[in-house]
Amino acid sequence: SGVLTRSTVSTLTVMKSVALACLFLAVAVIAQDSYYTRKLPADKLRDFPGMCFGSTTCRVYKEGETWPLVPFCGNATCVKEGEQLFEQVQECPRAKPNPDCEEVLSDPTQVPFPACCPTYTCKEGVTVAYYTQAENEALIAEAAKAAKAAPPAEAAPAA
Repeated sequence: SGVLTRSTVSTLTVMKSVALACLFLAVAVIAQDSYYTRKLPADKLRDFPGMCFGSTTCRVYKEGETWPLVPFCGNATCVKEGEQLFEQVQECPRAKPNPDCEEVLSDPTQVPFPACCPTYTCKEGVTVAYYTQAENEALIAEAAKAAKAAPPAEAAPAA
């Protein structure tokens, strides 16, 4: 009858929260295929054999456990292949440069992965193009090669 009671407001709040959670989950499931994934040798501690060490959290993890990569936007999962431990790292997709799009960043210390991934505001009719997994791997290989070829940085003179 148009009058909002405390019970009605509470019910509406719960319904909005459930709807937002469902929407977030749907977006996360749809976008999940576009995350950049790579496998790295796991960091390990000798006192915790068979476990991965998460350097961003200073904790150890069992096979199958996942941890955040804060202050970066991503997560890692401890995986075992044979006797080797790896970190299966999931990161945000990387957008190709586009002067018609503006990147909007989120703070990964405030928003968990994948919600911390950048979003883009583009001019009307412009869509964001993302690097493929293979293109990402090639970019990382090029950067690593360039870093190895660069001369070492000189130390600052003593005062």
